[in-house]
Amino acid sequence: MSTEKHVPPDLDDSRVDRAVATLFALPTATARRLCELGRVRIDGRKASKGDRTKAGAVVVVVGADWFVAGAAAAVILHKGPELIVVDKPAGAPCHPLVPGEGNTVADALVALFPELRWAALEEREGGLLHRLDTGTSGCLAFARNRQAWTRLRQGFDDVDKTYLALVQGDCGPAVVEKALAPDPSDARRMRVDVAGRPARTEIKPLATTTTASLVQLQLHGGRRHQLRVHLAWLGHPLIGDRLYDPASGPGDVAFLLHAWRLQVPGMGPAGARLVVDAPLPPLFVGAVEAHGLRGP
Repeated sequence: MSTEKHVPPDLDDSRVDRAVATLFALPTATARRLCELGRVRIDGRKASKGDRTKAGAVVVVVGADWFVAGAAAAVILHKGPELIVVDKPAGAPCHPLVPGEGNTVADALVALFPELRWAALEEREGGLLHRLDTGTSGCLAFARNRQAWTRLRQGFDDVDKTYLALVQGDCGPAVVEKALAPDPSDARRMRVDVAGRPARTEIKPLATTTTASLVQLQLHGGRRHQLRVHLAWLGHPLIGDRLYDPASGPGDVAFLLHAWRLQVPGMGPAGARLVVDAPLPPLFVGAVEAHGLRGP
């Protein structure tokens, strides 16, 4: 991404954050955050997000490289000529939201495989084919070149994705088919909304008590926060999910959601289905056992 641009006539008298978003092909929220961090300068002076631009002015984004060297190495579950699958730790963002943020999974992967930088349409994604919430662990897939990314991304909603989760209450088998949309009252949240995008979640209990259940989840649709919202709607929110369970207090552990298995058609030997499993992290195993349950 270039670090310097000139304001064209059609962006004269625009808000700085909107102009930066247009000039550098960034989401508006990212451009706004760069302004807040003091990393946007116009004609040599630090610019605030609400300042106005002038045609011909020089806009510079300081430290505009998306990726930071020296991130912790990722655990590689599968490495092929077109596809890499890693075991994402809970708490690690998938990719940077602003240039130079650091400590994301994409940082680690681009350091190991530099070609990933150019695989996705947006450089910041580093070839990422899908996303997991920061608090979710497990299988995360990256394409190694633009051709593979384009082909795999088009059909990635249909890739088999199986999760494990620790939820509240005695949860029975269920299928939740509820459309999802952003919650207009809270930008952090999604909600069930008939006007939203279709989403389907299949729920299979593996072990239950009267207070908690270990469930296997089959994801269809891959909407933002889909599993968390569908479980909360069903009355069995993730234990510790403060965003979707108001009863979760500050002393609760982080929610436990793990992308356990990924099955990608055509990526295995001789064009067979590739099946990749991510082992349960120790924190997840410990929480399951603490609730008197046993994992798979």
